[in-house]
Amino acid sequence: SNLISKFCWLSYIVLLTTVSASRVFIAAHFPHQCFIGMAVGWLVALGLDNINHKQLGTLHYCAITAGMLASALSMYGFLTAIGVDPMWSVGRAIKWCAKREYVHLDTSPFFSMMRYCGFMFGMGFGFNSGSFKSLSKSKYPMAMRIACAVLSVGVCKVSEKISLIKSTMFLFYVQAFLLNALLSYIMIAVVPSIVAKVTGKKQKTQ
Repeated sequence: SNLISKFCWLSYIVLLTTVSASRVFIAAHFPHQCFIGMAVGWLVALGLDNINHKQLGTLHYCAITAGMLASALSMYGFLTAIGVDPMWSVGRAIKWCAKREYVHLDTSPFFSMMRYCGFMFGMGFGFNSGSFKSLSKSKYPMAMRIACAVLSVGVCKVSEKISLIKSTMFLFYVQAFLLNALLSYIMIAVVPSIVAKVTGKKQKTQ
């Protein structure tokens, strides 16, 4: 409903603001990085909200993922060509951060892009999976939706405990891509299926 939609958007904006403020407070990111991240996050959410995922096939999501990756690599190459270090903020972070060990590879701009690309890739397979298509034909009560949200957050927290191999940059970023692709697939296709089976409630077909 319209009320639920407004509540979700308000919650999302509050979450973006809170997380960004906390990242600045603990000196994990510079203010401009958080501001740009908030703006991009809001624009991406707005774009996805206006897209009917039922009309997009797996290849569409793969194409979007490839486009995102190509744009990131192109920008990286362009900045390098004109003499600008794309990773300049990492050096500043190492210089000004209270503890050098706080600066990790997963705070770099390219890692964020790998995370977004992975999520988009996983979304394509999740939305087009047989499990999701079957479940999307049914109407679920709010309690089940909340259960899905809580379980998804739990899955995200568990994924944070996974330590990625950092022997090479290439391997590290590939792992980040695959992990986030799997994560989004689980949240879209697996979690709702588990909740539906556990509750054992009959689904009302729309």
